[in-house]
Amino acid sequence: MNTLTRFGSGNQLYTFSVGSQVAYSDNFASLLTKTVRLAGMNGGLSNLGTGRGLSPIGTVRADVWLTFDSLTEATDKMNSLRQMASWGLLPLYRQPLVGAEQFCFARVTDIQLQQDVHNMPHLRHKVPVVFEVPDPFWLRTVIGFGKLWDDGVTLWDDGSKWDTDNSYTVTNTLTQSFTNPGNFMTLPRLFLSNSSGSSVGDIRVQRIVNGVAEDEFYYTAALATGTYLDVDPARRRVTIGPVGTNALSSFTSKNPDWLRLLPGTNSLKVTCSGTLTLNMQYLERNI
Repeated sequence: MNTLTRFGSGNQLYTFSVGSQVAYSDNFASLLTKTVRLAGMNGGLSNLGTGRGLSPIGTVRADVWLTFDSLTEATDKMNSLRQMASWGLLPLYRQPLVGAEQFCFARVTDIQLQQDVHNMPHLRHKVPVVFEVPDPFWLRTVIGFGKLWDDGVTLWDDGSKWDTDNSYTVTNTLTQSFTNPGNFMTLPRLFLSNSSGSSVGDIRVQRIVNGVAEDEFYYTAALATGTYLDVDPARRRVTIGPVGTNALSSFTSKNPDWLRLLPGTNSLKVTCSGTLTLNMQYLERNI
């Protein structure tokens, strides 16, 4: 089964003991619908049309054993476990049955210590630990990131602004494939930088399926040399760097999500009236 490995980072870190987990569950695939009954009609009317159900507020629960040899050790382990309740929203990591570790952002909502008189003098306790997950997806770093947390490693792989292993030159047009290994669509963040010496216009990015643009966004203004366009669909933010000027007024999109990477291979087409450098970052998402 899936196993929780740790919660938090840095000075706020709790590591679950190997082999201590008894049970695991989450509700990430328990989707919410908007279907209503109509008088005199069979079935109901779906307000979501042909779309999928909506994700719930996520809940992750794990039942774990705390084992100890003395009441002093029991007290220390219980206090250490319950300290997580004061930490707020932090990364929660799990090890799936197959593959690399995944994480979500969670906060503790319930840690019960159910004293079992049959295990006197309390040499072990089974403790249910419950987390709330506002964005109910298990994530994994795919492209564009270094390590994310306060482990002494910068966010970007080369220590500056860009991950140099994820850099593509666009001269008028570029078609490039990107793979989303998760089982749910993810929203990539794109950086289009201009160091060509002249302004570049007509910037358009499309996700192409069978020759048709399923997703598309267009930047209507010219991008000055020495600047970059930062398009972040997850945060609904479009800025011009390095200053961070809001550029949403010069941005249009075909799809409410702006640009999606579906599970599997995705073909992106970038066009412009000059030369740009494309960098992109995204996370694998799973339910």
